[in-house]
Amino acid sequence: MPSTRTTLFDLPQPSPLRFRTCYHGDARNLRELSSVTKPTSSVALGDRSVDLVVTSPPYWRKRDYGVEKQIGQEATAEDYVRCLTTALVEWKRVLRPSGSNFLNIGDTYHKKSLAGIPCLVETAARELGLRVRNRIVWVKSGGYPDPVRDRLAARHEYVLYLAVNGYYYDLFGYAAEYSPERRGANPGDVWQQIPRERDLGSHLAPFPSEIARRAILLACPAHVCTGCGEPRRRRVERTTRELDPTRPQARRALELARKHNLTDEHIAAIQATGISDAGKARSVQTGTNKNTARVRELARHAKKVLGGVTVHGPG
Repeated sequence: MPSTRTTLFDLPQPSPLRFRTCYHGDARNLRELSSVTKPTSSVALGDRSVDLVVTSPPYWRKRDYGVEKQIGQEATAEDYVRCLTTALVEWKRVLRPSGSNFLNIGDTYHKKSLAGIPCLVETAARELGLRVRNRIVWVKSGGYPDPVRDRLAARHEYVLYLAVNGYYYDLFGYAAEYSPERRGANPGDVWQQIPRERDLGSHLAPFPSEIARRAILLACPAHVCTGCGEPRRRRVERTTRELDPTRPQARRALELARKHNLTDEHIAAIQATGISDAGKARSVQTGTNKNTARVRELARHAKKVLGGVTVHGPG
């Protein structure tokens, strides 16, 4: 189907990522933090004061960091998730209504069986009123050798994308950088080509900065109104103006659209209902017929004109 995306305005690019202020404390209590540069000073993060949380808590029963009351040494998987839930409650408190949380979490084998940690965390998050928007698969290329002989070696972890109702999201900007050949398509929920980084510190499991970078690009606004606290959101319009005429299906769709005077409103209607939202699909697709009568009428007209032509734009 004819489709492309045209921004009505371009958001200025955020400045390079750099540390402004770094605090130290317990992730389960963000009311008692201390400055790294001024350890004697105390800082409390207020309610609805944070745009984005990106974190990788210690995995259950994987490493002992020798810290009192540490996360990860609980007796059972359920106790571990209850401990993480305490942190989720605190992170939800500080997140703005437009906020998001990207939680890198791995699973653990216990008594020859996966404990199902990511699923337990997802259930806990839903019970807290958070939206589980994605279970992103982080493909770990070049993983550490695994001597196990009675199962496949683990080569991935999850990054759970949890969001507050009203969350900010810039798929357009993210897809412009991470979609195949940068053609604007939705890149999907598999993150790969994230190399391990050299780390000379004492931490046993350094966290790749590329994961944080992707989360920031997706869900952290570059600008927030100082008055109302709302993030500035990109407005995107779908049109036929940027279809690639060298592609046969695109060229045919453009010819039909011009011949029958299809407008951008027609194309937007197809985008809203789906190209297959007719015939047998109407009885099985969820979301069918939830658009306004005007949108459905425009979509029916456009689909009749375009017939079997299915064209994708730059995405």
